[in-house]
Amino acid sequence: MGLAELEANRKLSTSESSPQPVDLSDQQQSILSSTQDTDQAKQPEGQKVSSYAELLFRRAQVLHPQNQSAYIIGATLLQEGAVEAGRKKLKSIAPDNRRGHPDAHSAMATSYLNEFLRTKDMGILPTFLHHAGIAEKLPNTPIEVLIGASEVLWSQGDLNRSLEFVETAARRNPSIYLRLMQLANAAGDQRLVNLASRNYMIFLRQVLAKDPTNDNARVQIVQMLGASPEALMEAESLLREGLEIQPTRVQLRALSEVYRILFVRQMIESIESIADLNLLSDAMQTDPTNPLIPDQIEKLVNSVTEQATELRQLLNNVLISGAATNSAHATLAELYLKEQKPKQALLHLEQVHRLEPMAIKYANALTRIYLEQGRLDDAVRTARSSVELLANVDMLKERYASDLLEALGMAHEKLGETTQAIAAYKDCIQYDSKRIETRKRLAGLYRMSGQEKEAQEEEAKIAELQASEG
Repeated sequence: MGLAELEANRKLSTSESSPQPVDLSDQQQSILSSTQDTDQAKQPEGQKVSSYAELLFRRAQVLHPQNQSAYIIGATLLQEGAVEAGRKKLKSIAPDNRRGHPDAHSAMATSYLNEFLRTKDMGILPTFLHHAGIAEKLPNTPIEVLIGASEVLWSQGDLNRSLEFVETAARRNPSIYLRLMQLANAAGDQRLVNLASRNYMIFLRQVLAKDPTNDNARVQIVQMLGASPEALMEAESLLREGLEIQPTRVQLRALSEVYRILFVRQMIESIESIADLNLLSDAMQTDPTNPLIPDQIEKLVNSVTEQATELRQLLNNVLISGAATNSAHATLAELYLKEQKPKQALLHLEQVHRLEPMAIKYANALTRIYLEQGRLDDAVRTARSSVELLANVDMLKERYASDLLEALGMAHEKLGETTQAIAAYKDCIQYDSKRIETRKRLAGLYRMSGQEKEAQEEEAKIAELQASEG
């Protein structure tokens, strides 16, 4: 289960950072496999304790009862890097096998956690859990101790106790309610999922109220609203408000998705009729780089096989009326491509490119039809114009962009423009390093232009990729 963000949680214990989008696929690491160093001091045991520590030692003995003075001295020794001396002092009031001074247990838990992160010694974990369990409810116990204990318990199958630690951490730092929501969902605890979801939404709205330019908080609110008609209306309003304040790519993509989901809902609800393509037009116009839009259009075309004639007639009526939209042209292009009628598809792909030159999948399809027809200059012009626009907004890493870069390289190659072709192929594999056919083309151009070393390097990478694919 995803549980290893201790370095991030060190920051959470001292600040209320703004929420960041969470990719659940990244939640598979654990402190049990973490190799990050911590802030644990690395001074050798037996070092001379600083004058500050000596002064604190004497003052604590005078001013505080025995247990409290032992805690202050032991904690200070740990901070100074005298780990063994510090632990020895703290164990007198917070032993490894029974309950003692709570603050001392907190310091011991932190020390053992740091040692585990440095050494990966699994034998430390039971002792760490003992101290962490006693220090759990203390307000000064570091957040990373609570998260670390949760991770260990989760790995041991004690899900309920693991969730208790995360809930304690979330009460102190509400941004952690997202983590609690995810883990509670994995554990099947719907009550806790609902609790965490409510509290995290409250936190996000507070963050957004404090800083309306925080697009991460705004988008997370949208993601948590759900897909009901009312939720989607609120999502659209929130995102439009955010875009007026400060347009960002993440908000454009989110608003594009709102329109696409509205279209999907309408498709589901209107089984016997064609859904309103204007919603897909809004989605594409908002963020033409969104790869889920052409995916949705392809699904639409595939789902109406028996209604293809009806759909084509509907779309042609739209074109005749003079109200042609990007999605109407894209859908007709997809229909003709499916029917293997590239000449008919070409007319509509050209219109899509004119309206939305950053609609990557359609720019690639248009470029490749030009290549098939021998219209090499048109192929280069089309691909290059889209690539330049995408590069300006840092979207060449988006899905389908590597296909477009390969098509640009192929056009340059056919024109005999070797330098430009090599550059395009290199860009292509930069964004998709597993493209064997592109690497073969690149290796061939290297060899043809006398760059034997580069050709051999590409061929070695090709062999490596082929071996990994079995």
